[in-house]
Amino acid sequence: MPMDFVPVVNHQFSGLVWKLEVDAARELIFVETRDQENQTAAFSSFSLKTGENYFTDLVLEEKWLIGMEGARSGMLFLHGYFSAQSPEHKALIALDAFSGKQVWADYNLSAEAFTKAGLLAADQRFQTKKTVLLDYQTGRVLQKPDQLQKDIQQIQNPLMLLLAPKILSEIILGEIAGEISCLNHNPYLIISLHTQKNGVLQQLLFILENEEIVYQDLLNGQIQKLQPEAFMIVNNYLIYLKNKNILKVLTLN
Repeated sequence: MPMDFVPVVNHQFSGLVWKLEVDAARELIFVETRDQENQTAAFSSFSLKTGENYFTDLVLEEKWLIGMEGARSGMLFLHGYFSAQSPEHKALIALDAFSGKQVWADYNLSAEAFTKAGLLAADQRFQTKKTVLLDYQTGRVLQKPDQLQKDIQQIQNPLMLLLAPKILSEIILGEIAGEISCLNHNPYLIISLHTQKNGVLQQLLFILENEEIVYQDLLNGQIQKLQPEAFMIVNNYLIYLKNKNILKVLTLN
């Protein structure tokens, strides 16, 4: 069985991966990990193209009530929380995607939308909603155009496949459990699925080319319940998590 792919990113984190964000235009991926025991959230940045790790496990002054909002224009945007009991976001903190250094922050604003013109944010000091448009890289207030277009990144998430290809059915040990997720990315078919044998669940990922398996990985072994969608494709990169703490990125040539 040929194994034609070598991950450009293959990084194991000390904490569990909580969230992924991408800056598709700059081919960057950001990882938020959380350590429940130490009440710490940490942030990491990688190049999808080269695998370069720009910063890892960055912890800010606010160690727990903080999370990733999104990424654009070579910047990673973080938000705070009103309290440990509230999921509502407050504040905006902008980090340089390559150094992790804070470039600007505004603790009176909360993110509303990423647009092609800039970051739309709501001013929390006003009872009646007031929004401002911010330059991504400086935080400077911009004049809002008559129409704002959302900046929607091209992220491909899996679809559902009714039946597994014959070659998978022949090699899989145990029964297929739950839905089969798949994406076509010519000339490849990427598939993730769960198998169950003697009450034990496993989650697997396969890449097929011309009905031949060219790559496979065990994503989770001996798990108790079905896991959510296992992968996504950004530009020409397959991104997935293994064991909830390993980030892998493959280039789909």
